Amino acid sequence: MLFLKKHKKLTDEQLVALMTKGQSSALDELYRRYYDPMYRYFYSKLGQQEAIAADFTQDLFVRLIEKAAYFDTQQNFSSWLYTIASNLCKNEYRRKSRAIIDSQKSILTLDIQEEQPHLKIKKSDFDRQLAAAVKQLQTAQQTCFRLRYEQGLTLPEISQIMDCPIGTIKSRLHYALRQLQDVLSKVER
Repeated sequence: MLFLKKHKKLTDEQLVALMTKGQSSALDELYRRYYDPMYRYFYSKLGQQEAIAADFTQDLFVRLIEKAAYFDTQQNFSSWLYTIASNLCKNEYRRKSRAIIDSQKSILTLDIQEEQPHLKIKKSDFDRQLAAAVKQLQTAQQTCFRLRYEQGLTLPEISQIMDCPIGTIKSRLHYALRQLQDVLSKVER
């Protein structure tokens, strides 16, 4: 217990140095200091879902263990930790973005194929045509589409970024998807 009290007086940077030397109690102290703030960070960035926030917080501490030797103890630990957390979020946004775009492509492709089932479109052609169609959208619709489906942001996040109500964001996305479907359904295959 005396050892743990001693750790409470150490800086984060000193704790990481001890952690790399195998002192698990240093990790325990960093965990105690940063679990709640990091949980709240993930909760706010990843759709306000408790289970996801808890999973990502645990993943962050696993990364901390794996990457502790790379930390420069002359730098600020909390900045480094938040950078790792931010990268985990960005990776998740990319993953969700790909899944959403793939599902949207499937919906658009299904609609196209339902109208003319004998016609099929290659994925590379579709990607090129989708990119061209997105460029044709009004600026506000294009921004909403890119933030939602390429960056994987939530509607409240987009609303905050664009400084307009969520209802407006939903409307812009609805009309953007409708216009994209119209444009892509007329594309020559």
